[in-house]
Amino acid sequence: MRTHGLSKSRIMAGIQCPKRLYLQTHQPELADDSGSEYAVAMGNAVGEVAQTLHPGGVLIEHVDDLTRALKETEKYISGDKHRILFEGAFKHDGVLIRADVLTKTPDGLRL
Repeated sequence: MRTHGLSKSRIMAGIQCPKRLYLQTHQPELADDSGSEYAVAMGNAVGEVAQTLHPGGVLIEHVDDLTRALKETEKYISGDKHRILFEGAFKHDGVLIRADVLTKTPDGLRL
């Protein structure tokens, strides 16, 4: 089973046009990706702002190694400390997400 990443840009594509999201996910060679560089740049800018708003957080890197990102995220959220993670990774039922900000609180996890 292929893993599909869930991102802000994919959510927006689905809101704009469900067919666009389908093509991006299942037939990317047919999708029009004009503006994707801009979306990546904006996503990076959002991440940088998030990190300045939550000092002391931990950045989950491993952009090219999602297995390591998933394991590192799990390590931090399974610990006892209350933590703030940037780019925490989760995978469920073939869908992968990276959270801009993930906060572990006494009540659970908050995106």
